[in-house]
Amino acid sequence: MTAQESRLLGELEDHAQKQWNHLLNMLSRVTGLPGVYLSRCDTDNMKILATSRDCPVLTRPGDRFALADLYCERVIRTGAPLAVDNGWEEPHWAGGRETQAGMISYLGLPVRQPDGCLFGTLCVYDLVPRSHIHQWRALLQSVVNIIEADLNLLDLGRSLANDSITDPLTGLMNRRGMEVRMEALLSLGSRLAAKSPEKVVLGLMLLDIDRFKQVNDTYGHITGDQLLCHFSALLTGAVRKEDLVVRWGGEEFLLLFPGIGAGDLAALAEKIRLLAMASPLPATPESLPFTVSVGYGGWNGATMAPEMLVRLDRHLLRAKQLGRNRCFGEPLLQCGR
Repeated sequence: MTAQESRLLGELEDHAQKQWNHLLNMLSRVTGLPGVYLSRCDTDNMKILATSRDCPVLTRPGDRFALADLYCERVIRTGAPLAVDNGWEEPHWAGGRETQAGMISYLGLPVRQPDGCLFGTLCVYDLVPRSHIHQWRALLQSVVNIIEADLNLLDLGRSLANDSITDPLTGLMNRRGMEVRMEALLSLGSRLAAKSPEKVVLGLMLLDIDRFKQVNDTYGHITGDQLLCHFSALLTGAVRKEDLVVRWGGEEFLLLFPGIGAGDLAALAEKIRLLAMASPLPATPESLPFTVSVGYGGWNGATMAPEMLVRLDRHLLRAKQLGRNRCFGEPLLQCGR
């Protein structure tokens, strides 16, 4: 996500929060009920996201509660509204935590996420009994509809931001996503390089599926796409959780290994090359073998990102010139040479 996209998404979230606060205040004024809150719930816990301005101290923004024995637990468990006119007069609620704390009357409705799963609850309550509190159900449902529309908009915004940095075929981060992260990597590298210029901050590999065009020409683009996805899965399974696999473009992939030792990079490049050789694409009527060429090098933060990527690309080209299906690189990228 770019800085601009992050800012716009943040503005959208702020707008939603302000609108929810306004809606809760409106509900309190119209119903005459002092307590109005929006909660976020999971299986066992509830967090208060927003409240009306004059909401009693029983519920304050940021408060967290275990769901057990709460009115909201019933709403979450059943996925249906709950109305309680007088908790003292209902055997199930008379000894409950909230009734004992002073939440005597209550009306709560479920709020759902765009995928249909429960997000939380919208609730109104009072510290005294309220007959026919269910009469406000239609009004609360109207507010729930607005909140759910906001949640849908927020989900769409996050999805669009994620799509812009994700390769739709393989699900890997794309080149744009990597470029967005490069600024942070440069900043980290510069700080570490100042302390230990001889140390590798980041291991890099640029990989290319050999003769990929021939695969497309011989077997078709569907098989070519299957090979890209197959190799992506191999790479993802071969690296650590903190490593990054990027579809750099076409049949090229960029791998980043934070904190890897300079001596380990060449061995890892060879391991990945051998993995590709040993893992043909399962296809009909027979499996399709393939190989990769790898350019690799370590980065200590002393050079700029474009320079190190140019050097890395030269190493990949050299691996191809030497006959493909091989690795070529250096422990520490010597840019400008």
